[in-house]
Amino acid sequence: MARKKHGPRMAGWRKWVRAGAGIAGKVVGGLVIFSPVIAEKDKIVSGDLNGFANGVSYRYTGYTPSTGAFDGAQTVKGIGTVLVGIGLMKLFSIAARRF
Repeated sequence: MARKKHGPRMAGWRKWVRAGAGIAGKVVGGLVIFSPVIAEKDKIVSGDLNGFANGVSYRYTGYTPSTGAFDGAQTVKGIGTVLVGIGLMKLFSIAARRF
């Protein structure tokens, strides 16, 4: 015996809006998370791979491997950047479920 359908189907446009909102959230959140890497792109374009690695390390953790210096305020900024990116992804995900 065939199974009965439960409830109405979701409209096609609504399904695409939900999917688009979810994808947009992942893109925006990803850009926020990778913004320190994007800010250091000029070093990698010029061929300074060591400077690029040191710059990215400093922007995320506050630690500069070449000098051994540590900056606590930069660590808080780096952690905040990652948490804001994850929060934006979650916010867009919640908004997508509301459509």
